[in-house]
Amino acid sequence: MKKGIIGAIIALVVIAGLTGAFVLGKDKNKPEPAAQPTTTETNITEDTTNNETENTQPSENAETTDEVEVENMAFTPANITVTKGTKVTWTNKDNVIHTVTSKPGAPEAFDSGNLTEGGTFSFTFNKVGTYNYFCQPHPQMTGTVTVTE
Repeated sequence: MKKGIIGAIIALVVIAGLTGAFVLGKDKNKPEPAAQPTTTETNITEDTTNNETENTQPSENAETTDEVEVENMAFTPANITVTKGTKVTWTNKDNVIHTVTSKPGAPEAFDSGNLTEGGTFSFTFNKVGTYNYFCQPHPQMTGTVTVTE
């Protein structure tokens, strides 16, 4: 009878330990798996005639592209000037999550969502004006896109 009680107690301890590990999530000494890059582009629709995804926002100018790197906890360059119709692409080169999020008052709102290392976000600027933006997890990271005719 003592063996049965001892066995039951051991089983409860093992189950409690497994449940505790499950509830707490993970082993603190075990490294987290590497996150997969996230790529996001706004203003996308599917063209049902050829099944390709493309930016459908109209522009009077031929589309040009500008690049911004998210690296060392900063947007580089932090301030850019582009013409209307330019697509700007941000690439996260840090090993932490960042966002590219317009501040209130921008002519058009945009938000990349979480970008992991290697992730990109593109936005085509079709309205003239000043777009101030920031990183939600790191609000000290700011930038500006000035769009001209």
